[in-house]
Amino acid sequence: MYFAETAISMHIRTSNSPVLDNLALHETRASANYATEIVSLPVSPHTLLVSGFFSLNGSDISPNAGMKDQVAALRWVKQNIAKFGGNPNKVTIFGESAGAASVQYHLLSEMSKVLDFWAFTKSSSASIELGEYLGLKTSNPQEMADYLRSLPADRIMMGALSQFKMGNPDSIRQSSLSFVPSIEYDVPGEEKFLTDHPFNLLREGKVNYVPHIIGVNLREGKMFAGANALPLNASEESGLRGARRVMRAQLFITATEGDQYLQRIVGDLTINVGVYEVAKLLTLSPEPVYFYHFVYDGGFYYMEPLLKMMPMINVEGPTHTDDIGYIFYQPGETEGSPEDLKVRENIINMWSSFAETGVPETGTEVKWTPISASSFPYLNIDTELNMEENFEKEKMQFWNEIGYHSVDNRML
Repeated sequence: MYFAETAISMHIRTSNSPVLDNLALHETRASANYATEIVSLPVSPHTLLVSGFFSLNGSDISPNAGMKDQVAALRWVKQNIAKFGGNPNKVTIFGESAGAASVQYHLLSEMSKVLDFWAFTKSSSASIELGEYLGLKTSNPQEMADYLRSLPADRIMMGALSQFKMGNPDSIRQSSLSFVPSIEYDVPGEEKFLTDHPFNLLREGKVNYVPHIIGVNLREGKMFAGANALPLNASEESGLRGARRVMRAQLFITATEGDQYLQRIVGDLTINVGVYEVAKLLTLSPEPVYFYHFVYDGGFYYMEPLLKMMPMINVEGPTHTDDIGYIFYQPGETEGSPEDLKVRENIINMWSSFAETGVPETGTEVKWTPISASSFPYLNIDTELNMEENFEKEKMQFWNEIGYHSVDNRML
């Protein structure tokens, strides 16, 4: 099974009925029970990690191959989907986790600018280190590129992955997770996908503004805390500095509260603060931006197979990517409770209406209001849907007051 965070999905409005709800290029599919007049076309996983984001300034290797895979797929859809009954002017791209980051990158890329989509929501040193690990020490980027090209792909991947050990923050920072989208250098004959730091592009309004849904889950940090994962650019010095700030804020906790606070802090540092800041910057958009908070604790857990393989802290609630289980059918999935099925139906109906019109309709008296520069309303997704104001206001203010900003804590 491919995890959905390794891909983006495209939803194309069609004029035909009935529709195909099973058109898929990998082994997940939308639930047939709630298919509407939307064709769901999940893109097969793009090139990942070292093979997708190898970057070596001074060589002829074009960076960000993984993102350019996605651009090629989007261009194909734009050019051909009408032949399948789809509308090339109503394409919605959807991603979770790394896939959600991919969606954000497409908002910032000139290569994606003419694709008319709607959106759901490092550096060469890693390449040099990998080459040295695989047997070549050189300061010549082209020599390193040629050497790595001569090696079997599986040896390169295993070389990158061999440096990664779950639960070891140092190994995480040195692992293949270092291979992420990067600001591009000049390569003759190649388009550039990313020309500046994403937050610079967001601040300057250099964004492909489109209708947008973005959100987080209640216990984002549970998975990361259980894996003992830290932000990839964390260091002993930054950790001590952050600890002093937290202590000055008098954030003292008891042993019995430790798991709860740990997942909250890790969730904020790895996901919540960054998503919140991106959402705020997107309010510069003339197009609507909708924010949600998924809090339902039900039976369609997406991360369950992975969580069984890692130490978990004892905290209830949906963790990172668990909302995917309410959008896509999972192999071996149980029938689900009436509440599970209700939540799934609500989400699929909202996502489908957004793909069709650019406005997520709840199907209830609740109206999902977009955020703005002056207000932050968001949809709370539980067994019932309700609108709330000022997402995690006190926590977001806390991180701002002690000087933590995701813009200053991202590797690129």
